[in-house]
Amino acid sequence: MLVVRTSVGPIILRALFSAFALAMGAYLCAAGLGLVAVANPPSSASARLLVLAVGAFNLLFFGFCLAFYLGRIARFRRPIFEVGSGGILDRASALDAGFVPWGEVERAWVRSFLGQRLLAVEVTDERALLARQGPAKRLLMGVNRRIAGTPVLVPLGLLAVREDTLLREIEKHLSRSPGSGGPGRVE
Repeated sequence: MLVVRTSVGPIILRALFSAFALAMGAYLCAAGLGLVAVANPPSSASARLLVLAVGAFNLLFFGFCLAFYLGRIARFRRPIFEVGSGGILDRASALDAGFVPWGEVERAWVRSFLGQRLLAVEVTDERALLARQGPAKRLLMGVNRRIAGTPVLVPLGLLAVREDTLLREIEKHLSRSPGSGGPGRVE
């Protein structure tokens, strides 16, 4: 069994970036409401509304990100990804898949997307996997599927394990998984 914990350095950097973006969102909201002096303030009501909307989006999105990363830092000793005899347990991101038994894993590979290395896991029955998720997560994992070809994407930069070690462990289990309709593939 391979048990993987959080790689703390990347999480701290992401938390710092989220805090900065959150502060920028607050500043944009204040500028949109005319609460702070700005060198070139938005002159029209629609421009102020746009600045306010962008600021509000930053507050919501990066507030969620900051809370997620701070929670991850507080629990850095807890495993966030496991590869065991029964399957994969993914708790690595806000869109984690949870437990995926080997019988549902078709193949796994590493891909890059927007400069980030991701472990992509193709499952045999995406509908069954998505049915186990909540409505918001189901929607966002569906977006992952359309963009990356699979709803299960694990950000490797958050895992305190070497990429080749992780792939080797997955390959070992996929090659002897009887429920997957034959040996799975790790690319």
